[in-house]
Amino acid sequence: MLQGMTVEYLVQRTFPVQPGQTVLWHAAAGGVGQIALQWLSAMGVQVIATVGSQAKAEIARSLGAAHVILYREEDVAARVKEITGGRACRWCSIRWARILSNRRWTAWRRGE
Repeated sequence: MLQGMTVEYLVQRTFPVQPGQTVLWHAAAGGVGQIALQWLSAMGVQVIATVGSQAKAEIARSLGAAHVILYREEDVAARVKEITGGRACRWCSIRWARILSNRRWTAWRRGE
């Protein structure tokens, strides 16, 4: 239940995500990530998911991820910019369990 509440808080209260937007979701095959993928894809949001393995990539795809990035093998920021045509994402989930590198922050942008 708390995982669903976390997703609701993040995508509706913290930053109200809108249909048609592109978001970057880290740890997309985890408990919160799996709920987020289903929720956001049902809303019409394009989700770019990061995962650590091919098996987790399949989970993310099956739950609605439009694009999947294997963060151990690919440059996340470069792939996000490639996917978004250089615009990056309007919204990005943050994995609180670990500090993101500065390179990943370049996959996120402010404003429209």
